[in-house]
Amino acid sequence: MAAAVVALMLVAPRLREPALRINALLDGYALVLMALAAIHAVLLVSRRKRQEQEASRMSWLVAAPIDPSARRRWIVLNVLLAASRHFAIVLAVLGVLTLLSGSFAAIPAGLIAAGFCVGALVGWCLPPRDYFQHEESRYSRKLRSQGSIRPSDRALSHWPIAQAFARHRPENSRYILLAALCAVQGGSSMLVGLSVVVTWLLATYLVILLQATLRVGRDAAAWLQSTPLGFVQFAWPLARRSFAHQAIGSLVMSGIGLGQGAPPEMTGQLLLLWLTLVASVTTISLADSYRQQSSHLKLWLTAAGIAAVEWRQQGWGVLLALLAAIWHVRIAMQEKT
Repeated sequence: MAAAVVALMLVAPRLREPALRINALLDGYALVLMALAAIHAVLLVSRRKRQEQEASRMSWLVAAPIDPSARRRWIVLNVLLAASRHFAIVLAVLGVLTLLSGSFAAIPAGLIAAGFCVGALVGWCLPPRDYFQHEESRYSRKLRSQGSIRPSDRALSHWPIAQAFARHRPENSRYILLAALCAVQGGSSMLVGLSVVVTWLLATYLVILLQATLRVGRDAAAWLQSTPLGFVQFAWPLARRSFAHQAIGSLVMSGIGLGQGAPPEMTGQLLLLWLTLVASVTTISLADSYRQQSSHLKLWLTAAGIAAVEWRQQGWGVLLALLAAIWHVRIAMQEKT
């Protein structure tokens, strides 16, 4: 930590001008940042509250004579701790910007804090859902049966895609479709409006597919832990179909952007950066899941580092992502050898 502070102080004069531009950008989009902070807090607190309640009901101490108020206080404490960790990351980023630029973005910081607090209260007050959100349904594609009894990894490779399809049920995707329709500018042609809606839906599917791949990797690593399965045999089935969908969806979005007049060079750079980021994040998450380690903070820091390096010097972020993925693959392949 001390070395990081010293390094930051050494490079601070060179980063002063970019930090001032970032502060000006934060001032211009303060209301948008407040809305994003509120949405993130709602999702975070409601999900964490549901997880803590489910863990309390499934605990082996459920029959113990413990005061219900003590259980509620424990749930509140855990939810508050999770929300505080996320808010501390935002404060750390604002603190680094203040150290680099010499000026504190008071208005964006206050609006972000207000939005986060309001969103946390709304997320806590949301009623629990009475149905399981990702149950098997007609919205997830069924696998064809095989004539052979030889074990296959086809089910494992389809699992992330099936979860992503299940999350795109009408009651879940209606809000995304509403936001996509609102993004179409008035007076646009039918082709432009259709392109905007398709781009929104594709981008949402790719993000949800990435989340599903990371979640399925953690679950699969937990129930395959006792098997002598190597890392390549574990990670390749999970990542191959998911990455193929990512590549196809990204190419379609790039084609739409080029058709609407986007610069080819910028479109190609964004396509390469996204696919490299997906490959790096997926590899790091699967490697840490295979080693039974948590990777949440590492993934956020990796993504932020890749974006910062790419913003500073185009092309270097892709190289950093590849090096991080190769390093984690090397460590994971030595786990059970």
